[in-house]
Amino acid sequence: MKIKNNDKIVELEGKKFNHSVALEEKKWDHEIGLEEKKLAWEKDEKEKDQSFEMAKLEQLASQEHIGKKYDLITHCVVSGKITEDIERLENLFK
Repeated sequence: MKIKNNDKIVELEGKKFNHSVALEEKKWDHEIGLEEKKLAWEKDEKEKDQSFEMAKLEQLASQEHIGKKYDLITHCVVSGKITEDIERLENLFK
């Protein structure tokens, strides 16, 4: 009779152990999932930041280009260039 009782105890302990292992695996899977989501979010944010910075740089370059174009045309007008020369130079910047 004691042997059967011990078998049941061993069986219950085995079930408890298996249940604990399963819970631990679920916990690790959940933590890994959270970490993957965090990394994906960080990657998206980094891409957004880079995209924003590139747009800012492109805008600055465009403004600088317009400024140089204006300066060149102003210089041509001040130096007495004819209209055709100024238009030809302007077309180079398009």
